[in-house]
Amino acid sequence: MINQIKTFSFWFGLTWTLMTVCLSEVAISQDGEIELSGFFTTTYSQSDDSAYYLGDVHSGGINKDGSFLGTLMGINLASQVSERISFASQLLASAEGNENQDHFMVALDWAFVTVHLNNDFGLRAGKIKLPVGLVNEYVDVGTAYPWIRPPELIYTEQASGPQATRESFVGGSLVFNKYWGDFDLSVDVYGGEIDLEEMHIKKMRGLRFSADWQDQFQFQVSAYQGQMIAEDPNSPMGAMMHEQDHAAVVVGGSCDWNNLVFYAEYALVDMDIQMMTMGMTELSSALDGEAYYFTVGYRISRWLPHFTHQEWDRDNGLQHSIDTAGLNYQLFPTTVLKIEYSAVSTQAGAMMMEPVTGLFSSLPESDPVSIISTSLSVTF
Repeated sequence: MINQIKTFSFWFGLTWTLMTVCLSEVAISQDGEIELSGFFTTTYSQSDDSAYYLGDVHSGGINKDGSFLGTLMGINLASQVSERISFASQLLASAEGNENQDHFMVALDWAFVTVHLNNDFGLRAGKIKLPVGLVNEYVDVGTAYPWIRPPELIYTEQASGPQATRESFVGGSLVFNKYWGDFDLSVDVYGGEIDLEEMHIKKMRGLRFSADWQDQFQFQVSAYQGQMIAEDPNSPMGAMMHEQDHAAVVVGGSCDWNNLVFYAEYALVDMDIQMMTMGMTELSSALDGEAYYFTVGYRISRWLPHFTHQEWDRDNGLQHSIDTAGLNYQLFPTTVLKIEYSAVSTQAGAMMMEPVTGLFSSLPESDPVSIISTSLSVTF
């Protein structure tokens, strides 16, 4: 608990310091050559079970002791270098991935150059947000969506998760944008590499199509495929995944119309790994799976009550089901206070004859596990 108090104190002080710096920098850069902006979210969550959710004892996952998992700050820097060339980047600071929650990591989340070939086409190169999923390109900006955490059964970096989306990739993309009447159409063809803790995805290539009508209705379909390269190809798991294909398809739509808020997405993941699992007499694609969620909300003045249901099923028998009720309050145009209650049900699966528990560090004693979370999100 002492570390959590240090966490909150650190972020509160850092927020005001960086906001002051940002505002002074923006005042200097009003000529339009440089744009500086950012966001901040502080989150506190607590469950009724000792099993860690979305982490473990080393990475600060959520359990009955409480956690500030998801507390972070991002600084965006964009510059129009010339008429045809622009640059954008983001620095992200968070306590995630640290054994001691009073220590913070700062990383270059993404940074890329765009060459605008004409009014419709652009070439990007660098470290780019993976264009898979409705909110993945701004997944850390808490004011941009209704949830405290984007639905974790699709949007998560956990190695034990569905592995449908990733934060970013290193490579390039060709982007097409065209306004056609009230529609904004976008096509993104991309390729490169993704570095993860225990494996890498090489020869990755993908395609994203998106259609937006008056910023009220959006439809998106995206797909990518790559080759898994194990960090240790001599380990049992590494030998099975090394140089095997990994592919995912994500389809979704959203609506923000007449105070009604709606999101829905479906993900199908195919990992070309064959293994023997408990209860099976032959090899199976144990890591293949599918996930979906839907969210319904309705704005009442500054309030937004909403409900989300999520499901994730893997071929090894692992299942997660999550129901979340949330309430948001718009304190200011750029500041949102949120509170949520989630009930997480789990059915353990098996991998290499061993039980697996998905996004929990161990099989929880409670079923469902109750999680209460609150957050404050600011953009500046």
